[in-house]
Amino acid sequence: MKGGEEVKASVSTVFATEMFSPTARRTIGFIVGLMVLAWPLCWQNELYGTAFLMIGLPLCMALLPLRVSQIGRLLLAYAFVAGVVGFAVSTDALSGPDALGYFAQIGRFDSVGQFFRYIYEVVREQWILGTAYLAFPVLYLPYYGALGLQQPESIAVLNALFWILAVGAATWMFQRWSAGRGDLAFLGGACILALLSPAAMYFASTFGKDAGATFVAVLLAVCVLRKRWIFAAFLLYFGTMLRPYTVVIAATYVLLARAPTYVLATAAAAAIAIVFVATGFRADAVVNIGLVGGFLFLSPNPLNPDNWIGHLAPLAIEGIILGGLAAISLPIMLFSRRHRPLYFRIFLSVLIYAATLTLVGYVHARTRGMPYGIGTAGDNMLRKKLPIVPILYLHATLTLRVLFGSLLARRSSVTFQPMTMAKDAA
Repeated sequence: MKGGEEVKASVSTVFATEMFSPTARRTIGFIVGLMVLAWPLCWQNELYGTAFLMIGLPLCMALLPLRVSQIGRLLLAYAFVAGVVGFAVSTDALSGPDALGYFAQIGRFDSVGQFFRYIYEVVREQWILGTAYLAFPVLYLPYYGALGLQQPESIAVLNALFWILAVGAATWMFQRWSAGRGDLAFLGGACILALLSPAAMYFASTFGKDAGATFVAVLLAVCVLRKRWIFAAFLLYFGTMLRPYTVVIAATYVLLARAPTYVLATAAAAAIAIVFVATGFRADAVVNIGLVGGFLFLSPNPLNPDNWIGHLAPLAIEGIILGGLAAISLPIMLFSRRHRPLYFRIFLSVLIYAATLTLVGYVHARTRGMPYGIGTAGDNMLRKKLPIVPILYLHATLTLRVLFGSLLARRSSVTFQPMTMAKDAA
C-alpha cells in the first residue's frame, strides 16, 4: 500500500514538474493574484474590474525570461492593451455568427461546474468535443464565472492576456533555441514587436478564439522543444479541438526555431505535395499556395476600398507595411549571401502554413459549393494569419535591419540579443 502511494506521489510530482516550470508558476501565481484583487471590483462594477485587469496584465511581460529590456517590453505590452481598448470601444465584440455562438455559451449553463460536468460527459462518450463552440468555453467560462462577468466586451481582457503570453513565448522560443543560427537568434527579440500588430489588437477585442488558439499552438511548440511530452500531448489534444490544424502552427514554429534548413525545405515540399494530392492533383491549388503565402503578409486586400473604412484602416496599413517589406526582401535575398539563409527559412515556414490554409480553404469552398480556381481563398485569411504574425514581424525586422544597417542594430530600449538560458528557466 505504501509503495502504491509512493508511485502516485512520484507520478504527481513528475506531472507537476512537466506542467509548471518556475516561470510558469510565477506567471500563473501573478495572474491568479490579479484576479483575486479584481474580484470585488468586478462584482461591484464590471467595467472597473476589467479596467483593473487591463492595467495589470501587461506586467506579465516582466516575468518572462527575455533578452528584451524590461522597459521596452512593458511599453510594447501597454501599447498593445491601449490598442485593444481602442478597438473594443469602437467596434462590436459580437460582430459575427461565431462570436454570437461563443457568447451564447455563457447563458447556456447555470454555472462553470455544470459546464465542465457536461464536457466530462461529452468527452467520456465521444473522446472529443467535436466543435469549437464547446472547446473555446473551456478557456473563457472559468474567467467569466469566477469574476461574475456578463458583458461580451470583457473577453478583451482574456484575449489580450493570451496574445501577450503567446508573443512572449514565441520571443523566448527563438532566443532560446536558435542560439546557433546567427541572425535568427539575434533577431529573436523582434517577435515582441508583434504586440504592435493592429490585426492582433482587433481580434483580441472580439469574442473569438483566435488569440487563445494562437497561445495554445505556441505553447505546444515550446513544450515540444522543451520535451515536456505530457503537457504537449494535452495541448495537442485540446488545441486540435479548438483549431484542427494546431499541430501545423506549432510545427511551423518548431521547424523555424530548431530544424536544419534541409528539414524545413523537405517539410515545405511535403506540404505542397499533400495539397496537390488531397485536392485531386489540381495545379491551381498549388498556385494558390504561393498566393496565400503572399497574402498572409499583405492582408487585408489594400485594393478593396472597404478595407480602408473604420477599424479596418489600421489593419490595411499594417498589411501594406508587412507586404512592402516582403517585396523589398526578395531582391535582398537574391543578392545577399549573408541574409539569404534566414530569409529562406522564414519563407519556407510561411509556405508550410500557407499550404495548410490553402487546403482548408479548398475544403471550405467545396463544402459550400463554391467554384474553385486560381485566387480562391475559400475562407477569411485575415483572421487566419494571426498565428504567424510573430514570424511576419521577425521577417519585417530583419528587412529593416538590412535596410538601415547599424542604425537599427544598436542597443536601444528594445534589444535583440541571443541568450543563454538555464535548463529550467521557463
